[in-house]
Amino acid sequence: MALSKVDVGCGGTGLVAAGSDGNVLTSDGTDWTSAAPAGGGSWNVVSSTAISSGTSSLNITSGFTSAYEHYVIQLTNLTNSTNSTVNMRIAHGSASFQTGANYRGHISEARSNSGSYSTTAHSGSTLIEFMYNSAHLSATVHISNPADTSLPKHMYWDGSAENGSGDMGGVKGWMFYDATDAVTGIQWWPGSGTFNSGRATVYGIAHA
Repeated sequence: MALSKVDVGCGGTGLVAAGSDGNVLTSDGTDWTSAAPAGGGSWNVVSSTAISSGTSSLNITSGFTSAYEHYVIQLTNLTNSTNSTVNMRIAHGSASFQTGANYRGHISEARSNSGSYSTTAHSGSTLIEFMYNSAHLSATVHISNPADTSLPKHMYWDGSAENGSGDMGGVKGWMFYDATDAVTGIQWWPGSGTFNSGRATVYGIAHA
């Protein structure tokens, strides 16, 4: 049976006009209509960086603006040439990565070969320990209002790491930096060795 061409743009019995470019068909259970899709929050990629072998530190130094109130940094399969603690600092304002004793924070870790927890507290420290015993790690890091200049900055994260011998550890942590300057960068580096592979992707989270 031959099919007949139907001009949807002109409407017709039981048909819906095409509407505007980008519209979708929606139903109320009885009728169809052509309308713009509903808005909603989304994660938008701000930057994504592949880590090269022999990298002494992973530095994210752009993208933290007032465009978003909340950012997420996804560290994926970050490998270290040795099994060591990974540390973290931030840069703020027009300054470089801060080494002053303005960091406060806490991390806790549970390992697959132990029923106990390891914890480290920081108060007036020059850095934050980010992950213990890491030859291979992945983590999700959150930072709110990095471009704001009225509130101190805080970050929190969770992740897991393998020590190169098959022993896994899960870590949760938070950091508070006692200054109100805008955050302009975040740095991670191993206590020994170098990063050899992995990826760091920064997402800006839209509320609507």
